[in-house]
Amino acid sequence: MRPGFVIGNGRSRVGFDTRRLNVAGVTYGSNAIHRDHHVDYLVCCDKIMLGEAVSQRVEKTSFLHTRARWKESNNDPSIQVVPDLPYLGPNKADKPEHWGSGHYSALLACLKGHEIIIHLGFDLWGNAHNEQNNIYSGTNGYKKKSDDAVDPKFWIYHSAKLFEHFPETQFVFINAPDWESPEDWNEYTNWSKDTYEGLETFLVDYPI
Repeated sequence: MRPGFVIGNGRSRVGFDTRRLNVAGVTYGSNAIHRDHHVDYLVCCDKIMLGEAVSQRVEKTSFLHTRARWKESNNDPSIQVVPDLPYLGPNKADKPEHWGSGHYSALLACLKGHEIIIHLGFDLWGNAHNEQNNIYSGTNGYKKKSDDAVDPKFWIYHSAKLFEHFPETQFVFINAPDWESPEDWNEYTNWSKDTYEGLETFLVDYPI
């Protein structure tokens, strides 16, 4: 099976042409990525983002997923509900309402059975001033660029849950050479990190 590419909206992917990923594998993305790039699977857990995606999507070829409560209030028949989590847990972070669009995108990729899932733009941390590090910060549906960065503890936890529950899947995180990965992930052996240079080497046989 072709690899899965889960495209987050962290600023580390600025300058990388994501169109190449559609040639090399299956693409999964979240929220406002639809403004710039067609992905095979689009997840919008936020009601505002869902409304924008429904109204502005020119192509209906993306499989659009959202939370059940937002689907109920939308008549677009192409909308699907995000999948159930692969586990039950007692913590706040284990509740489906605390899983966001990015990690539901990753969960979809896991459930599709990709042997390798490559993540881009999952930066986790804020910028050098601990401000928002999202490509779309300051635009409709997003916080201002100068707002405090989101605490990444749930994101770190949710990735670890995917490592745990999909042990046969290899997860690769693409980022800058000096990107600091979470210490909590060190107990898992089915993930690794690489650079955009490494990704370019991987994609050499997949020109646009």
